[in-house]
Amino acid sequence: FYVGEVTKEDIISFLKVINQTTGANLGRIIDLDVNENGYINYLIVGSLKMIKKLSSPEYKVEYSSIKKIGKDVILVELN
Repeated sequence: FYVGEVTKEDIISFLKVINQTTGANLGRIIDLDVNENGYINYLIVGSLKMIKKLSSPEYKVEYSSIKKIGKDVILVELN
């Protein structure tokens, strides 16, 4: 997936990230790690709330873990 096709805000604003293994809602994309060619290495997923709880985890989801990108959610496979 080449980042130049959409803006980061397009992705971050709407899509929830769901672990298809457990069904857990991991949160929304809060940042992307992109290589020098503009391709996504991994997504940083977590809470978008202004005041985050200290126990609110952030996840680094490698691009290879993404199984399906829908209009409302991204399904990932994490163990």
